[in-house]
Amino acid sequence: EGVPNVVCAGIANVSGTGPFAFASREQSVLTTADFDEIRVDDTVEFTGNQDYWGGAPGIETLKVVRYESADQIKEALLDGSLDVMWGDGVLPSNTITDIAAMNNPSLNVHVGEDIQNVVLLLNTARPPLDDIRVRKAIIHAIDKKALVKKELGGFTDPVDNVFPRSMPYCDVDLTPHWDYDLEKAILLSCKLETASASAAAVEKATADNKALTIGLGIGLSFVALLAAAVAIIFMRKAKSLEAEYVTSKSAVEA
Repeated sequence: EGVPNVVCAGIANVSGTGPFAFASREQSVLTTADFDEIRVDDTVEFTGNQDYWGGAPGIETLKVVRYESADQIKEALLDGSLDVMWGDGVLPSNTITDIAAMNNPSLNVHVGEDIQNVVLLLNTARPPLDDIRVRKAIIHAIDKKALVKKELGGFTDPVDNVFPRSMPYCDVDLTPHWDYDLEKAILLSCKLETASASAAAVEKATADNKALTIGLGIGLSFVALLAAAVAIIFMRKAKSLEAEYVTSKSAVEA
């Protein structure tokens, strides 16, 4: 309470000391899947900074353009309206492979060093992935080399490390290596099925034993109750006969 509301004015002006200076921008409003409206840059134009401390750049005008799809980017590269496409994931790997295979003298493909690895993570906290045998079967069943060649254009290499070897302290071999081995994956799967069937059989046998124990308990209790009832009947009959005998004997003596 008592604290005034602070309203930020936003970016009042563009300032910097780089080789390019901001010149203009064109924006549009997009509607998201949640029906929210967001403002995006369609084109941002920069001019060479003649006062740049490192010397004026050789490019007079630099335009950063937003495209709706990867197909539009490819088309712009091929028709010459786009000079440079930069960054990972902008174009599919197979598209880059296709462009490189065109042998177009006006198009060059350069691949830099890896700065991160693409990793498929398994949730080991939930079944069935909490069983290391299942994880081993999955890893041995995936042919990473064939996947990289077919789906990723061959621009990447299969890795065993979480971080690239070029990162500090990451140039180490992790053992054991979980290589593609379909026979081993099948063997592990068979062992898992056998273990699962054995566990199910043991569980069923345990349940049957419990049922047998309960059945025997109920059966023996019923027999014991029946024997007790017969004994009581015989005891009552014996007392009745004894009472008749005493009464008869007293009458004879009288």
